[in-house]
Amino acid sequence: MSLYKVSFFKHLVNSYGRRFKILQGKFDVEAPCSEDAQVAARQEFETEHHVPDWHLHADECDCEICSSRASSRLPKRSRPRP
Repeated sequence: MSLYKVSFFKHLVNSYGRRFKILQGKFDVEAPCSEDAQVAARQEFETEHHVPDWHLHADECDCEICSSRASSRLPKRSRPRP
């Protein structure tokens, strides 16, 4: 199992036409692969935001590996402090 950091972003354009990404949520997920981590984080995001589909609040879901062996002290899915 590996520890993944999954982030959700909304794409916006300011009044000058410049594009940027706004972080909508971030989850640390322990999973065997990045695809499983994204699925678990998407379900958590939908539950937290009370939406049936994460695309209603975010445009992009990024997943990066934090460690190849996650600490046993971390729960399977944990939310970082705000």
